[in-house]
Amino acid sequence: MSEEFRRIYDYFMRKKGRALGLLIGFILGWGVMKYGFLKVLFLAICAGVGYLFGRMVDDRRTFDDMIDRIFSYRGRTRR
Repeated sequence: MSEEFRRIYDYFMRKKGRALGLLIGFILGWGVMKYGFLKVLFLAICAGVGYLFGRMVDDRRTFDDMIDRIFSYRGRTRR
């Protein structure tokens, strides 16, 4: 096994959730997409969502934690 391949393999083994999420998003997006800008944009969004879910798995966070983080006030005051 070459040294470069070994480094790539080690990286993906450390980031399994992100790599798997990206792959799943890519495959689902590719299945829906044929050709065209909007379909390619859809593919990019699917891959991005897959990456975020993979990152959530890597960080051992739950879906509720992610929703709370997205919709948190972060010091803003309510009116």
